[in-house]
Amino acid sequence: MKKKDLKTYTDKVYKKILLLLSDLRFAIFILLIIAGFSIFGTIIEQNQSLAFYKENYPDSGKFFEVLNWKIIKFFILDDVYKSWWYLNLLVLLGLSLTTCSFTQQLPMLKISKHWRFLYRKQQLRKIDLKIKIKDIDLSEIVYIFNRETYNIFQQGNSIYSYKGIIGRIAPIFVHISIIQIFIGALLGALIGYGGQEMIPKTESFHLQNILEAGYFSKIPIKTSLRVNNFWIDYTKSETINQFYTDISLVNNKGEEIKRKIISVNNPMHYKDITLYQSDWDIIGLRGKSVENEKEVLYQAKKIKTPGGNRWISTLKFNNDVSSSKNILIKGLKKEIYLYDEKGEYLKKVVEGENFEFKGKGFLFNEILPATGIDIKSDPGIPFVYLGFVLLITSTILSFISYSRLWIFRANNKIYIGGSSNRAKISFERYFLKKLGGLKIDE
Repeated sequence: MKKKDLKTYTDKVYKKILLLLSDLRFAIFILLIIAGFSIFGTIIEQNQSLAFYKENYPDSGKFFEVLNWKIIKFFILDDVYKSWWYLNLLVLLGLSLTTCSFTQQLPMLKISKHWRFLYRKQQLRKIDLKIKIKDIDLSEIVYIFNRETYNIFQQGNSIYSYKGIIGRIAPIFVHISIIQIFIGALLGALIGYGGQEMIPKTESFHLQNILEAGYFSKIPIKTSLRVNNFWIDYTKSETINQFYTDISLVNNKGEEIKRKIISVNNPMHYKDITLYQSDWDIIGLRGKSVENEKEVLYQAKKIKTPGGNRWISTLKFNNDVSSSKNILIKGLKKEIYLYDEKGEYLKKVVEGENFEFKGKGFLFNEILPATGIDIKSDPGIPFVYLGFVLLITSTILSFISYSRLWIFRANNKIYIGGSSNRAKISFERYFLKKLGGLKIDE
């Protein structure tokens, strides 16, 4: 193939690709594909272990069981929104909308801003509404439409006017807002990360338990978190009303950057990092013997009961099983329930209260809680939020009708033409109503 022929062939291919990308039907088709795969991301549990998928989506070899764990892993359906093919679909949709905006929407806007004056009756053929009026002064008609906030321009015996051009501009911003939303989604998928930590009260920690991370995400290693305090508010019926964490962001020099009390639905924001209060736990008790005042930490184990979560531990004196006590904790209400080695209830002890058992004194200083913190970093969120605001606003504005009027004198007659991109029947009624006082030439 000659060099000239190759260039001609390449230009044809580029033009075909450009025509395809600029076709709104193609963008809608891609959008439907994205919506379809998003359904998979909603139905199939995301970011679970391989054992979870093998258990819940077994490969039994039956034909109708197409969605098994092998298919899920092969097509990355366990992490749909960060899979390479899903991100490429977003990029393709963004390219299509961008191309459509530059090749169709912007040129149409440019044309709509041009003043187009008409001088002959034949020029009204392609215009929706046409009326011929007996010769009158053009100023009468100008006065009528000037009161209706039309922008009016005159060139000799020809007048051009329009209003509602914002309705012409708004669809362009609809495209821009959708592109911006996709850019935000891509940034979150490529750069964002998320993790979860369970931190004991008064402890400091770095983010280590990463649950999800983008291809280009960087975990901050110079910033640590410190849990200053944790507590729970209970209702009168002794159910949990809310739980709170007093948390601080600390730099590598130990200096506090920011401090806030977070709770459920009241997170802490710092730059592109958000800390959510998600869970809580009890890790143990701190107590000491009254005799030697040696402090001991007793680990607690969580168990699930019909009445809710409970925590159990065992208190032993000098490794003597006969003098051990079983401990039951129902929550952070500073109440500890004691049982003997046979499981018989003995008494309730309040945190900080001395008690004796077989002549030995003991004191529980504190129930040790741990707070569950979800850590999210998504730099694309501002783009997504702003994109949705712009999308809603521009969608509403796009319903404004863009109307144009042409008025000119020819052969001792006044010709009026009108067109609107929306609500054409309503525009026609409005148009005829405004001209009702003039003598229309049949």
